[in-house]
Amino acid sequence: MEVTGVRRLTPQMRREQTRAYLLEAAAAVFAAKGFHTASLDEIAEAAGFTKGAIYSNFGGKAELFLALVDQRRAAMVAEFFPAADPTLHPDAAELLASISDVYRRLTPTETEYALWAEFELYALRNPELRQRINRDNRQRFDALVAVVTQQLTDLGVANPALHPETLTRLYIAVFDSLARQRALDPDGVPDDLFATLVTFLNDAVRHTSSPSTDTTPPPPTA
Repeated sequence: MEVTGVRRLTPQMRREQTRAYLLEAAAAVFAAKGFHTASLDEIAEAAGFTKGAIYSNFGGKAELFLALVDQRRAAMVAEFFPAADPTLHPDAAELLASISDVYRRLTPTETEYALWAEFELYALRNPELRQRINRDNRQRFDALVAVVTQQLTDLGVANPALHPETLTRLYIAVFDSLARQRALDPDGVPDDLFATLVTFLNDAVRHTSSPSTDTTPPPPTA
């Protein structure tokens, strides 16, 4: 009897599945032991693979950690900008609640922030890794600027008072600063504070923008 309608795992599907298991295991082991103390053997064992699977998929511990960071940042971007879009949430209270929900769910926990701080210090002493992080950050920043630019266009802001690159820097600065404060003093940074500051920035930009064409060159990126 011929069996039909069964989907077989392709090599690409197996690779993606392996990467997903390794990332899930890595997140748990890094959170429990920190970046330096966590070993590839422990991560591989937790995922049900050999250490060779990590090297073949990520190249090493730093690459594995950065893949986790990429995963978290991609989730934040994918959820934050739709949540902060006033064309999708025209009611002010709804907009505030929407941004607050994303922030509450995806802002780094105390453990996650401490882990990232540990990794940053490690990268500062590793020139090659530092260059890699800076290169990745520039690419992410350019992608964020494109999203911010499109949102301003959708809102009919042809000549914003702040250049999209500057506004993107402000978004990042507010998020990073509040993440640090929240890690140190969770009760001092309520869920809606980030949303309040973001909506304030958005309103300020829209209300102070000029309809004329902006000929001012963009500020240099870091």
